[in-house]
Amino acid sequence: MGDTLKIYAYSDAERSTELGVFECFLDPLSIKMNRNNRFGKLNTINGTIPLTAFSNGGTNSLEITVVLDGTGAYAIKDDEPYPVVEQLNDLMKCTVLYDGSIHQPPFLKVVWGTIPIFVCRAQDLDVDYKTFNNEGVPVQADVKLKFIEDVDLELSKKIANKQSPDLFHEHLVMDHETLPSISYKYYNDTGYIHRIAKENSLNNLYAVIPGETLIIPPLHTKLT
Repeated sequence: MGDTLKIYAYSDAERSTELGVFECFLDPLSIKMNRNNRFGKLNTINGTIPLTAFSNGGTNSLEITVVLDGTGAYAIKDDEPYPVVEQLNDLMKCTVLYDGSIHQPPFLKVVWGTIPIFVCRAQDLDVDYKTFNNEGVPVQADVKLKFIEDVDLELSKKIANKQSPDLFHEHLVMDHETLPSISYKYYNDTGYIHRIAKENSLNNLYAVIPGETLIIPPLHTKLT
């Protein structure tokens, strides 16, 4: 076994104040990563060639199954076998349990080997007790953890701003709205009416119909 998997807990989203760390004494049984993006549809001027435009990042996740062993063969604490129940309590405290000092579960980083550091929050924790001693005390358990990636702070600000020009949007036209006013709403500039018109195959730059939905492409997207 090489470097151990570690889960670092923090009190803040910037991960600057550490609350603690949980170290897995055995390598994970499995690691499953899921990464996805969401895209909206774009069209060229003549509307014949479909394109895609980035809408926003989907919810990336990391699932890890770790082994807790209380036999003393691997996990030692204070020169004594580290009981499974105690390991589980420490793991839960580090990941999923409510922390009264911050009024929520901790902010996390998962670090192991060459896998990229995963900045996240813990969504689920499932325990499968595998073996017990004669007194019914668990001596081994598999714990499945699911972590949800924290959105980058700068990107989260853009997502919170529904009119961010760096993201793909759909806009429902309201009464008295014009292309210049819609352009200004999303781009902070009235000069992008041709971009919106091309994307939506509008023949009249100054007539939009209330109730119709317009595609607002990201500012950086090049339309041909």
